[in-house]
Amino acid sequence: MIGYKIFLTWFKMTLWMLSLSCVAQVAQPARVTFVLNAPGAPPYSYLNSQTNEYQGVVVDFFAALERSLQLEVVYLDSSRARSEKFLHEGKADIMLSSTAWLVTPEKLIYSAPLLKHQSYLYGLKPLPEAFSLDTAPRLTICTRRSYFYPILQPYFAQRKLMRADSSSQSTMVNMLVKNRCDLAIMNEYNALAIFNEAQFCKTTFYQSVEPISSVNLNFILRPELTDIQVLINQHLVKFIRSGELEQSMQRHAKKINLAKRNACLNFTEMEDKAELTQLTK
Repeated sequence: MIGYKIFLTWFKMTLWMLSLSCVAQVAQPARVTFVLNAPGAPPYSYLNSQTNEYQGVVVDFFAALERSLQLEVVYLDSSRARSEKFLHEGKADIMLSSTAWLVTPEKLIYSAPLLKHQSYLYGLKPLPEAFSLDTAPRLTICTRRSYFYPILQPYFAQRKLMRADSSSQSTMVNMLVKNRCDLAIMNEYNALAIFNEAQFCKTTFYQSVEPISSVNLNFILRPELTDIQVLINQHLVKFIRSGELEQSMQRHAKKINLAKRNACLNFTEMEDKAELTQLTK
């Protein structure tokens, strides 16, 4: 009888220890490195100057996965030119990008779309109503150095358009203001943020009616991470259907409209965004 009690106690202790081990294994999140273009840009991911931490739609998306102990995300500063290389070299695991911008998209895997990324042409004066890249005169376009623009690349290659590279969106706009280029191509959110800077507040900018480029943004992953790809796709469905994506966009996009608003007295709002006179108005 005593031997049976000892065996029963030992058996219960063994089961308890095994259960603790299983819980520890389940609770152990997968650690992944997310590489981004420092210092980032709203609303996707950008550096909070007060906390020195990243925030934005990307951070909001991964926050729930971190709370549920499914992922632990480390953010790594890089540049758009190096981010894809970091994935190939195993220095990073995930980035947010478009497959259209990748050098070797066939060597990586990607999630379902998170957002639409739209770029417009911006200038200091309206363009003709019938403006078309196919019939436009030989214009100089301000661009970001090392950025690949699929829609403009054929025109650059044929020298129908000239490319003027800059190190940042701010220097792009500065070149535009100084008439060193005829137009600048930018993401709509980057443009609104730059135009809200005090140095550009007295300048009127014109935005094209239609985007010059519209592509899907996906989470791009190393090909070995198929399990993380499945996890991200599952969470994407919930993130979008629950309205969390829309709420996150509204929360972080608003920061663009309010930035230095008092300094931008000529900067009015249109459809809850900063108003830009349309290029073909």
